[in-house]
Amino acid sequence: MTFSPDGRWLAYTSNETGRNEIYIRPYPDVEGGKWLVSQAGGRDAKWADDGASLFYVNAVDHSLMSAQIFSAGNGIEIAPASEVLTLDNIRYSSISYEPISGDEGFFDTSI
Repeated sequence: MTFSPDGRWLAYTSNETGRNEIYIRPYPDVEGGKWLVSQAGGRDAKWADDGASLFYVNAVDHSLMSAQIFSAGNGIEIAPASEVLTLDNIRYSSISYEPISGDEGFFDTSI
């Protein structure tokens, strides 16, 4: 689970559908809504420093995905996620990353 930089949103992984997916809820009123971010499974969500994007690892092919997050009244709108980085031939258990501020890339924290 990870909080947005402004502390208003909570992104987390849940398997309530039978597979891991990424969801966002408002914080601290977690019952105030729930939005699905991933469409084909996901895990390891991380917010961009500006809170405008949420990154996660696709559960099917382990590619790094990014979904843009937009404020919409008391809720949010989520653009369809796009692939940021293909992680071919990398075992999922070895993936660990942190977004670098200013949209400059990612830092591999598994080294």
